[in-house]
Amino acid sequence: MPAAVVGFFGLVGNLVAGFLLLVPALAMLYVAAQLTVGVVKQANDAPKPRFHDERDDAAETPVETLRRRYAEGELSHEEFRQRLDHLLDTETSKRASDECDRLLE
Repeated sequence: MPAAVVGFFGLVGNLVAGFLLLVPALAMLYVAAQLTVGVVKQANDAPKPRFHDERDDAAETPVETLRRRYAEGELSHEEFRQRLDHLLDTETSKRASDECDRLLE
């Protein structure tokens, strides 16, 4: 009988020791899983980075638009030159008229 009692206490002692190791290990795994889920959610909610090739068409100047269309092959070399000359003439005359208006004020 004493061997059974000692054996029982030994078994209970091993179970208690096992639970004392198992509970903190499971708690650490739970915390790690929650942190991982939080980081993934935060990464998914973050704004996407804008790369150099992405452009804001509203901020693009007329000359930049013309250059982009020429580079993409939408315009021939002759069309590009004609439109660029027209654009530069328009900007020059607009600047001259603005300067004249400013001087007359």
